[in-house]
Amino acid sequence: MDDNIQTGIKENNRISPTAKLVAYWRAMSGIHYADEIAETANTKETAEGFFDKETFDMISGFVMPYIEARFRTINYHLDNEGTNNILELAMGLSPRGLEYASKGSVYVGTDLPDILKESSNIILMIAERDEVPSENLNLTPANVLKKEELEKAAEYFGNGEIGICNEGLLLYLNEEEKAIMAENVRDVLLKHGGVWITPDIDTLDKMEERSRKYPDPVFRKIREKAFEILYEKTGCNVLENFFRTDEEALRFYREIGFSVEMRPFYNINELTSFRNVPEMMRNYVAEWINDKKTWVMRPKE
Repeated sequence: MDDNIQTGIKENNRISPTAKLVAYWRAMSGIHYADEIAETANTKETAEGFFDKETFDMISGFVMPYIEARFRTINYHLDNEGTNNILELAMGLSPRGLEYASKGSVYVGTDLPDILKESSNIILMIAERDEVPSENLNLTPANVLKKEELEKAAEYFGNGEIGICNEGLLLYLNEEEKAIMAENVRDVLLKHGGVWITPDIDTLDKMEERSRKYPDPVFRKIREKAFEILYEKTGCNVLENFFRTDEEALRFYREIGFSVEMRPFYNINELTSFRNVPEMMRNYVAEWINDKKTWVMRPKE
């Protein structure tokens, strides 16, 4: 692994505040355990510290349904796959482990050690209170850029097939890091069997098309401010990490050795948080979510 990637691994700790930001918005969605996790982690203070109030209110109305949709689409497609073994990468403050472990699935949640330290205390406290079977809920440090750490996390499942998932992570990885992560995930799946599900892949072409269709300066201000703050807080210019087109993204993952299905994202009418979207933004947000895809990938031999 070269020095640039090693540096990237260390600096990925800088994205930890975004886990609280996401958890704050997720709490508005009616997802089980999300509001309690957000309150216990004091995410409101972190979230409001990202932006001035006007910007925060605008971005919240815009992003909340997307955050809810990407969480629910992963669960929907995991359920469709019928897997009872779930490995979540860069889990942040996700309530997914509590949901699945309480239903009898085996869940392994991973993240960088500094991020996992706080989230695991909160999640395990709730699990103990609600008598979630401890053998079903496993939280362990792992960096997606280190294959040996992913392989160790997968050992919790024995020989069972795995549903690997992540949400939000790929935005913060450059092309080289994406390739390393994808190769690591592929190797784990070749050994255990299963599928990789992610809603993270968007393209610049689609973003620019929406900008042309909805040229209102409000939308432009929201986008520009969101990316500006993300760069300020994380040191990552996420726009540089986008693929240009779906075709480019498909070619990238197919060349690494995956078969790819691009499945529907989520029904906007079933999102609790969509009712909080300001009227002027509703068509834009609805089209954005309806246009998104969830990527379901399987390793080819």
